[in-house]
Amino acid sequence: MTMTRNQLILVGLLVLLTGFVGGWLAHRSLTRQHIHRVAELRRAGGFEQHFFRLIQANAAQRDSLQPLVAPYAARIDSLHRGFEAERRAIIRQMHQEVQPMLTVQQQQRLEHFAKRFRRHKKHRRGGKK
Repeated sequence: MTMTRNQLILVGLLVLLTGFVGGWLAHRSLTRQHIHRVAELRRAGGFEQHFFRLIQANAAQRDSLQPLVAPYAARIDSLHRGFEAERRAIIRQMHQEVQPMLTVQQQQRLEHFAKRFRRHKKHRRGGKK
């Protein structure tokens, strides 16, 4: 059984499309993993793990450095949490100020976006608020 020219072209296009889709999915997955790793640096535990992995600390070094690194990691975590709270307050204030100038439909869009963002953020953190 021989394949016609059209069938060969179709198979070639399907293989090409499969490659593009596979490449896009792989790139997306790697990008999301990288973003997650960078985000973990904001948390005390993630910062400490990254630091020890970066310097390739052995168990003895880890034990001796832990008391020195922990306070710095806690400070970084605290700074980030304070920034997040301040950012939320600023956005909340802006919403309150612009709301009287918006139509009902625009207010609904803004509220819908805010709900979607909160849901997405809650989902990313594994249900924590």
